[in-house]
Amino acid sequence: MNVITNSLSSQPIATQQFIYQYLFANNYSQESVAFVDEAINYCETNGNTLEVQEETKNILSLLTNGTINDLPIDFGDSTPITNMANYLSCFNTTQGAILTKINQMLATTTYGLLVVE
Repeated sequence: MNVITNSLSSQPIATQQFIYQYLFANNYSQESVAFVDEAINYCETNGNTLEVQEETKNILSLLTNGTINDLPIDFGDSTPITNMANYLSCFNTTQGAILTKINQMLATTTYGLLVVE
């Protein structure tokens, strides 16, 4: 049986609902339970602020049904980036930002979560 080791009760009801939807959509797989543990740990480590809770809900919604705030997300094409400086030129580097990257590992349903501030 797959068990979530972090406390779901530490999360607001709305976040818990997204967690259960994600787990159900992934048949409570070992990978999905591990990802939820990682997400809850991220929330708790970052003080469970509203911003962190919203980011976590968005990630779970994206992974569950491909939407954020009920808007479909286009992942774009698989064309490799050949000029990183040009690709990133649209960002304002004089201001801080939070970047959330979700990777789907090749040939698996395992996801990794990386948040850089």
